[in-house]
Amino acid sequence: MNSKEGCNTQPSTIAVIGFSARAAAQCARRQGYGVVAVDGCADRDLLADCQMHLRLEDPDWPTVLNQRFPSAPLLLTGGMEHRGKLVDRCHLNGRRCGATGDQIGAMRSLANWEEWARESEIAWPTTISDLRNAHPLIHRLSKSKWLLKSRQSAGGAGTIVLTDTSSLIESNDRDQANLYIQERLPGVSIGVTFLNSQFGCTVIGAAMAWPSESQSHAKEFIYRGSIGPIALPIKMVNRLQRFADVVSIRTGLLGLWQADFLLNEGALTLLEINPRWSGSMDLLDVARDLALTRMHIDAIGSSLCKSTFDQFSKRCSELLGQPNQTHRDRMLGKLIVYADQPLRVTQAQSDHWWAHRWNHIEQSDEDRCCFADIPQANTDVAHGDPILTVLTTGKSEQGILRALQRAKSLAIAT
Repeated sequence: MNSKEGCNTQPSTIAVIGFSARAAAQCARRQGYGVVAVDGCADRDLLADCQMHLRLEDPDWPTVLNQRFPSAPLLLTGGMEHRGKLVDRCHLNGRRCGATGDQIGAMRSLANWEEWARESEIAWPTTISDLRNAHPLIHRLSKSKWLLKSRQSAGGAGTIVLTDTSSLIESNDRDQANLYIQERLPGVSIGVTFLNSQFGCTVIGAAMAWPSESQSHAKEFIYRGSIGPIALPIKMVNRLQRFADVVSIRTGLLGLWQADFLLNEGALTLLEINPRWSGSMDLLDVARDLALTRMHIDAIGSSLCKSTFDQFSKRCSELLGQPNQTHRDRMLGKLIVYADQPLRVTQAQSDHWWAHRWNHIEQSDEDRCCFADIPQANTDVAHGDPILTVLTTGKSEQGILRALQRAKSLAIAT
């Protein structure tokens, strides 16, 4: 179903689909939905919060989903921006709400990113999408630093510093089609969350991504976690609103989506757009009690009334410009713990993390860290893969990061 058409009834169960579905599933459960989850991790805390779990790597999961839950609306998470054909299979019954493959494709187009950024007066890095032109262009612009990016990766996993262009010319056409080159610019990476509805779109909030600790070029840009909400100046919010309006009109997509930007000296540079639930949305949802899952489901099902959308938009706009000074609006942080070496999770480790798991109903005490995305015992984790997530709350970025780093060390030593 095209997301413009709407659903006939208010859903009680939703389908949360992507590489890791835990955070979105927990938010959905907190807002009263039953969850059928499709993901690649099957973490303990996800399984505890869903009524059915399917493996993302099983090619028949869309068929099972259509048979068992033919009208459950879609909430897409990580990696689904590259699986448009699978998403379209979920729409074969014609009664499901959510993004379509065509809408996802439009939201992931490099050409569209550049056009939408320029139309919104947001900067766009110098980008080389055809690698056959890479060598002479980079030679001509030799004073710049360059990144090699993959169109098919997520979370920064396919991004490396480009040191040699000659090997690119020798790569085959299939490899070249999945790669592009972009100028490396200074700045802090932020993720901004948006909601599109039949009444317009709104800027929900923003979170800052943690800088990389890795000395490896292959891991330097991998997503390590976020802290948020962060305040943004009103002029920047207005520009982001203009950007959201453009994207909404061009794609017709309804519901939640996210865009990554570089923030440098008060200026924004667009990096990418993800038409799905992002890694920082649960921080915004919990910190400010925004009921993002419900807003998403109502938006894609066209059951959101105008007064509710207007009130939500006004509240988000007011909160975006305010520092987090109250207990209710304190900041949350998450840090992804990656394996420094291959490991097999023991029962004792899994049980310890489970005993200190993130309570998604109430926020934890300040500086007390909790664990999420908890692997089951005997899970094999390869070198460089994520083990679990550490979360905490606090009043400053520095305090949150210190607490998360301490918990990271303890988690690995457990």
